[in-house]
Amino acid sequence: YRRSPGLANKIAGRLNDTATRLRNVWPYSKGFSEAIEEVEYLDNDDEAYCRKLAEPRAKREAVEAIRADYFNFWRRIISDALERRSAA
Repeated sequence: YRRSPGLANKIAGRLNDTATRLRNVWPYSKGFSEAIEEVEYLDNDDEAYCRKLAEPRAKREAVEAIRADYFNFWRRIISDALERRSAA
């Protein structure tokens, strides 16, 4: 069984889209220097460290949107494969 190049391109494109969304949602996506500066700041300020720990790591809506995109992506892949199989 050989996959069509179109399927591989769809998968790669969707994974790239998801990676882009993750970079936009998760902190420190711009580079490590900003992350290191924040770690140094939090290391020197106990109150800021406690506030940072109290914050959620990611907003619930963002996580749910990413999860929905992920599952919709795989649903489309599987349904396309099933349609091609039944058409053959």
